Amino acid sequence: MGHRGQDDKFIKGALTLTVAGFVVKVIGALYRIPLYAILGGEGFGLFQMAYPIYAIMLTVSSAGLNVAISKAVAERWALGRKRDARGAFRISLILMSVIGLVGSVILYLSRDLIAANLARDPRAAVSIAAISPALFLASVLSALRGWFQGIEEMTVPAVSQILEQLGRLVTMLLFARALMPRGSEF
Repeated sequence: MGHRGQDDKFIKGALTLTVAGFVVKVIGALYRIPLYAILGGEGFGLFQMAYPIYAIMLTVSSAGLNVAISKAVAERWALGRKRDARGAFRISLILMSVIGLVGSVILYLSRDLIAANLARDPRAAVSIAAISPALFLASVLSALRGWFQGIEEMTVPAVSQILEQLGRLVTMLLFARALMPRGSEF
């Protein structure tokens, strides 16, 4: 592929990721309206106590690692060392899985401590426990996105970001509706 073709592919990929990022942000901003309608002020407040803790743990568990994975894969792929690129991805996937699993377990096991000391409301422990598995899934997805970005296939990471956000939205709304009768902390 010539220099012009590489530039076109890069611009198309960047545009695809930008559009996906915008769609994800819009979904992320709009889900709060129906979630608030289901949970009410008290339930939504409990959710708001747990979510920043999840966001911090997510940042720690995957901050920039998909970029590092992408770079490691891309370097090997560009040199025609596809087997080495796959090996780098496998190692990264294992590492990200372990990091995500450890983060999820730590978050789950420390839910009461975090709820009482950081959120300042013991009822937030249920929300913290509920979001803890997402750390594992987000870490694995980060590794997969790194692979696809490394081989310069930007459509898959873009679509996965949108599907992940839609999945989060649907899951939150369904569980909120189903569990609300048990109390706002659920």
